[in-house]
Amino acid sequence: MTGPVPSVIPFPSPSGARTGARGLAGLGLLVLAVLAACGRPPGPVTPEPAAEGLPPVPVESGPLDLRVSYPRDSMLVETRGRNFIFGSIGNGDARVWVNGEPVQVQPNGGFLAFVPVPGDGLYRLRAELGGRTQTLDVPVRLPPAPSRPDGRAAIVPGSIHPTGAWVAQPGERIEVGLTGARGGETWLELGQERIPLIPMPATGDGVTAFEVRPRRDSEDDPGDATGAGDESAWIAYRGSFAARRVVSRDPGVPWPTLTEEPRLDWPDAEAHVVLVARGDTVRRALPLNLLLADPARPRVGTGLDLDPPARNGDGRIIGRPGPGAGPYHYVWANGVELELTGERNGAYRVRLTDDLSAWTPASDVRLRVPGTPPPVSRVPVVRLDPQPGHVDVRVALSRRLPYRVEEDERSVTLVVYGAVSRVNFLQHGEVDPYVERAEWSQPSDRELRLELRLTGPPWGYDTFWAKGDLVLRVRRPPALDPVAPLRGLTIGVDPGHGGADTLTMGPTGLTEADANLGIALALRDRLLDRGAEVVMSRTSNASVSLVERTRLARRRDVDVWISVHNNALPDGVDPWPNHGTSVYYNHPRAAGLARSVQRALLEELGLRDLGVGRADLHQARFTWAPAILTETMFMMIPRHEAFLKTEEGRRRIAEAHVRGLEAWLRQR
Repeated sequence: MTGPVPSVIPFPSPSGARTGARGLAGLGLLVLAVLAACGRPPGPVTPEPAAEGLPPVPVESGPLDLRVSYPRDSMLVETRGRNFIFGSIGNGDARVWVNGEPVQVQPNGGFLAFVPVPGDGLYRLRAELGGRTQTLDVPVRLPPAPSRPDGRAAIVPGSIHPTGAWVAQPGERIEVGLTGARGGETWLELGQERIPLIPMPATGDGVTAFEVRPRRDSEDDPGDATGAGDESAWIAYRGSFAARRVVSRDPGVPWPTLTEEPRLDWPDAEAHVVLVARGDTVRRALPLNLLLADPARPRVGTGLDLDPPARNGDGRIIGRPGPGAGPYHYVWANGVELELTGERNGAYRVRLTDDLSAWTPASDVRLRVPGTPPPVSRVPVVRLDPQPGHVDVRVALSRRLPYRVEEDERSVTLVVYGAVSRVNFLQHGEVDPYVERAEWSQPSDRELRLELRLTGPPWGYDTFWAKGDLVLRVRRPPALDPVAPLRGLTIGVDPGHGGADTLTMGPTGLTEADANLGIALALRDRLLDRGAEVVMSRTSNASVSLVERTRLARRRDVDVWISVHNNALPDGVDPWPNHGTSVYYNHPRAAGLARSVQRALLEELGLRDLGVGRADLHQARFTWAPAILTETMFMMIPRHEAFLKTEEGRRRIAEAHVRGLEAWLRQR
């Protein structure tokens, strides 16, 4: 499982698959009718649809052996509404109930249901077969119980923000807010100043990662993610103030690290939020320590990732578009110098240009001595150095500045922040059949752009420091045989997960790690048959970190990188309308490969088309070669898991990967 999926797009299967599905569907209706006549209860409200292109689920006739694969004993379930529960019974003729609701059992004993989460946190399962009965209780932990304001002033716990350790520029706009009882008057107290907080009407759910949203009604889902209960009784209040010192008296609130200001008692700097409703008043301290940066003397830090590869240390520093969770928009080599202009709860704001910033984890930054000049550099020389397998773009810098690499269909552009060009001659070097021309531009005082125009699509790149130079290494495309496009290529195959990672599994206990490995080994054999060399990130149930996998791929100089996965869903999402096939990429050069493999998987299996998506996933972010991550099936769907357990299933999925890869290579 690797994250959310895009919107569902129905995909018409080949005519043969459709005809077979109709036959299976008709047979299924007949079987259900016979079972109903014999007293067997009907299936769930949304039974498993007939899967086009997949063989029937094999029959299991063992004894009653009731097991639940998900949720696990005493785990936290992230919803109080409806959720999936799946497991197995050991005999496909058994009957199963979950909290009194009948569940459809597959011929191999696997079952999956989307049912209300028990309010007391205890799933009660019962199975029957030939007069024998077995029961099983599965306790789970639930989110905080919903609450209601009951007409009085109340604030939802945990809704007050901002919180924690912050550093801001003087006068910077700071947003503040809370969720409280509707119909109240709310404000922020800053010393003698009172700043009103305005009620903000809800704007609707908006677009989600899933085509069908989780069911929401008063019976099944009494509250939202905050545990606020009846949404009509609560409303969000929002406001803002110009940044000034705010100091909490609570010693548990973290203190900022970006300034050297000591932690003193500032009795006039504590802030409070106040809510008055129907004559009742509630007043809460703002759990925030906010200090002001000195604009004339910004702090400077050096980016250093010192974790070993086994702990996913890759010698790279992450830059995100905003604070908190978000995509890896910038990736800098160790040693980059950063001008720091703000701090929010463990992340530093990095100035790139006058109107562009990035956020990087504070744990990856070593602060320099206060007064260290901000990193800027004139660029006197840019030189291209052609080599047999790549072209190096070498940029002479006096400081190690942050940068970004951008791709287009026929170009690679290096953007260096804080650099000013003094380049009079941009020497291409010898005549190069891959490089059409190189150009530089200076769109702003702190932004130097170096564009390499190519005669074909980019294949991959790498960045690193070499003495005083920033080097962009642009990879040349491999030579392709139009008759046998895989011959002579090195293909990297990564079976996702492994080791002790057994969190994602199917109803009968097949783990995603084992399913991925089975497909990857079958894929390896078929690639070898077509003349390719194959690099495997693992060939056993070994624990291999994400970074160790891509380091192997870079060291072995793979021409294409494919990470094999099978999918899962987050709590609260109905699996029946949201399962299918999807493929992900990160860099534009791999979008065509993702589409080609997705098309081949759909033609082979006939599952629902969840589409191709751009995703911020480590394996898809691999820069040295076109890289994709495939999510062929969903482990929790009983029919999918049964197919993944078979040699035929692994073979067909592997062959579809190969056909998609070959089709894309021929287009190149």
